[in-house]
Amino acid sequence: MVLLVASILALSSLISDGTIKPPSNNPTDDGGGINDGTGREVDGRGAFWGDVQAFSNAINWSSDGYWIYPVLILHVLTFLLILRYRASTNTTIVIFLILSAAVKSCEYVNPVLSSNHGTFSSQDYFDPNGVFISIFMAGPCLLNCVVCVLGMVAEAKNLLVEVKTREFKEVR
Repeated sequence: MVLLVASILALSSLISDGTIKPPSNNPTDDGGGINDGTGREVDGRGAFWGDVQAFSNAINWSSDGYWIYPVLILHVLTFLLILRYRASTNTTIVIFLILSAAVKSCEYVNPVLSSNHGTFSSQDYFDPNGVFISIFMAGPCLLNCVVCVLGMVAEAKNLLVEVKTREFKEVR
């Protein structure tokens, strides 16, 4: 989850440096996409990278990095914690519930952070629609929740196989 965000940020920096060239938004480009008249392809091949780059450029990484980077590190550590305790169903359930509560709290925390952004941020990232907090908090938490659920489904599968194997051995 956080690895996805980190990958997007790394790609956007490579795009900014010119190391990687994103798909062209040129209406005369022979990329095969349908243009909406503004130079953006309707199929999203060029629009996505442009949006990722615009989002990354809108963040003041130098002055606001002192609180943004720890949030990203928190998501990486949460992911590693999930992987570490994937064999413990109870721990996975607790982590899942905490992450779910964090996602739900984003709805209520966003306006508070928006009204107090001057105390910790150089600009107001917390728009009324909650796009920033969704990308930096709720999205990674939800991805970690998916990892928890996948781990619990795998554990349920293993338990089912074990129970059925014992049943077949008892029948014989």
